[in-house]
Amino acid sequence: MTSFEAANQGYEYLAQIVGQHDLCTACLKIVGRQGHDVENIKVTLHEKHGFDPERTRRITSVVVQDIIDQAKLSECQEFSLLCTNTLVALCGGLENLVKDVVALAFVENIQFVEKLADQSLRVYASDILTRTDEERARSLVDALYQKEGAKRGHTERFMQFLRYIDREIAIEKQSGTAIDEAYEVRNAIVHRGSKIDHRLVKGVPNLSQEIGHPIDVGESKFRAYRKAILQFADKITSSYL
Repeated sequence: MTSFEAANQGYEYLAQIVGQHDLCTACLKIVGRQGHDVENIKVTLHEKHGFDPERTRRITSVVVQDIIDQAKLSECQEFSLLCTNTLVALCGGLENLVKDVVALAFVENIQFVEKLADQSLRVYASDILTRTDEERARSLVDALYQKEGAKRGHTERFMQFLRYIDREIAIEKQSGTAIDEAYEVRNAIVHRGSKIDHRLVKGVPNLSQEIGHPIDVGESKFRAYRKAILQFADKITSSYL
């Protein structure tokens, strides 16, 4: 596989994640919002063949409304969980795309690897002696990724990675901020039990939720995150054209 093919494959994977999310979202909305006409539901239940009239009389408008409210609440809760799970997948997909592209570019052009001559990286001997060229390159990339860190944000971390293979990606500040926030949220979900903490509040200052509460990724914020991630992935792929 070439680095260009890796970029395309990575983008297609991200697009599949988004497509699956949209399909699940549509299903949740259908289940949570169908039959909101209380009186129609009540009449239907009362006229249902085989129902005991004495029992159906107890199904009042209040009871039906309570059922609908519970369905709407369930929809909100399930949608929030869907958004957080999808965000974790998108962040992982983008990271893997960047790593694969850089690793395969190292295999294709040894001059890119020579840029790392002054880098002190920790790579296991078994990864060097018993693996294929692609696997050795990936081990090198993983070590470089750990050393690079994300003190300047994940967007800058990815940009620096791509500079090693002469890929300068232009990205708007707003999109870069959205990607950085997305990874802060992702890290809190994966490493801190999906709870709001001081680190997340600092990394995402406009997150209007209290410390200690579960993370709730709203629809508008989620869409901003996924748009930025997809745009960045698209720019990486487009840089080969």
